[in-house]
Amino acid sequence: MKRLIPKLPLLLCTAFLCLFFSCIDEEEEIDIGTVELKVGDKLPDVEVTMNDSSTFSKEDLRGECGVTVLFHTQCPDCQKEFPVLQRLYEECPYPFKMVCISRKETDPSIQKYWKEHGLTLPYSAQSDAEIYHRFASSIIPRIYISDQECTIKAIYTDHPIATYEELLADIKKITHH
Repeated sequence: MKRLIPKLPLLLCTAFLCLFFSCIDEEEEIDIGTVELKVGDKLPDVEVTMNDSSTFSKEDLRGECGVTVLFHTQCPDCQKEFPVLQRLYEECPYPFKMVCISRKETDPSIQKYWKEHGLTLPYSAQSDAEIYHRFASSIIPRIYISDQECTIKAIYTDHPIATYEELLADIKKITHH
């Protein structure tokens, strides 16, 4: 125990740095109006400009199975999830629409990451957290699977990140009910 006491400040500093650099909060300022959506809730009203300059809104998901992803390219858990989402986007045999919405990240940064990693996922760059806060107050990645009425049927975060098989099963349930 005596050998551990001199190392205590170093251990505490290390623990603090791990928390500071995690994806869970990433310096999030929680607004009074922030909500935590749950399974059974409706997707929030959003309207964003996509990377192809088109406009996307919640209404674009009405009548479709939807996959809404909230991310940041520097988040290690998001980086692990992107290949799973890309595979889903390319290989899923069931009809669905996907939209990826950044949290506090600019288009040039996302474009660079997408190009370096061969991603073709449709995304909307958001330089602030306004859209993100309509969904949650903390934690990325966030994946919301919604049905034809824009009701959330499944939510995935970083503990653990979603697998291809889990996402595929959720989309199948919605499209084959």
